[in-house]
Amino acid sequence: MRDDEIFPEDARRAAGYQLRKVQRGDDPDDWKPFDDVGAGTKETRIKDLSTQRYKDMMLTRNKK
Repeated sequence: MRDDEIFPEDARRAAGYQLRKVQRGDDPDDWKPFDDVGAGTKETRIKDLSTQRYKDMMLTRNKK
């Protein structure tokens, strides 16, 4: 099975948009902390056009 069959293009695009928000220092639209993985990890929930739901995890580190 190819990656694009598991994580469709519209979901990947939505995840990329949320990642860009995090890179700019903003919070994703739909997320919760996931400190079990590591401090600063954000579980981002992604919903694609076919109403499938995916979860993406991002580990962030703030520069001070």
